[in-house]
Amino acid sequence: MRKAPWVTCVWPGLPQLWTHGSWSALALAVAFTILLNGALVSSFVWTELISPALISAAWLGVACVWIVSAAVSAWQLAAGVHGGEPEGRDDPFVAARDEYLKGKWLEAEVLLDGVLRRNPGDVDAQLLLATMLRRSGRREEAYRRLRELKRLDGAEKWNNEIHHELERLRRPAQAAAVTHGE
Repeated sequence: MRKAPWVTCVWPGLPQLWTHGSWSALALAVAFTILLNGALVSSFVWTELISPALISAAWLGVACVWIVSAAVSAWQLAAGVHGGEPEGRDDPFVAARDEYLKGKWLEAEVLLDGVLRRNPGDVDAQLLLATMLRRSGRREEAYRRLRELKRLDGAEKWNNEIHHELERLRRPAQAAAVTHGE
């Protein structure tokens, strides 16, 4: 994970948003923005619409949220605590996916084989492995995996992707048949 610069602690939610893309941090940042803008507008623009006591309460809220958020964010950065860390960081499937995306197909295959040894019915791992096999030129193995995958419970969620993978496997075979006069 990336480490947020210390200056991000100035805005509530920004360090968590910067490092993790956290939705709750985005909600905090937006809520703080609304609170701050409300306090500013009521203090300097529409001064006669809101009572001074309510304006003071709004500024007290801004100060409390800002101080608590800055202190928590600074503590998290100093301690290396990653609140909102994406789940599955140590998950072998996630590691396999990351290796696949880096083009490290051997490493991805080893990790996926481990996942499938523990759970042969893991539909996501089966599909990723079939895709990796196709991309690495192991077409027969990929085709076999996809046929097996179609029979697994839970494979319906990937029907479109399975169909597209099968089509990709058929395309070069059709082109080769045309060039060889078959």
